[in-house]
Amino acid sequence: MKSINYEVIFEKFTERHFIKSFVEQKDIKICKTEFKIAGTNESRHGSGNRCIIAVNKKLNQVKVLLIYHKNDLGGHNETSEWKGVVRENYGELKELLG
Repeated sequence: MKSINYEVIFEKFTERHFIKSFVEQKDIKICKTEFKIAGTNESRHGSGNRCIIAVNKKLNQVKVLLIYHKNDLGGHNETSEWKGVVRENYGELKELLG
């Protein structure tokens, strides 16, 4: 898989209205975002597409941890499901999730 580097910039409006912050510790923040596929008529919320990212403010770096559709995780509590996946696969971030 070829890696392409993009700079991810969160505008102030986005931070206030569309990023749901769950955990913040030191310079790393784990966030859940919604997104839509370009060229479709669906809204970002209506699409059901989700992305879990780790934002490191000190390094100016965003790591994509998980991309999924809201129905992919099963269960009744989406937040606990994605947190479980992150805990299992990203041990170094485990303490950020409580």
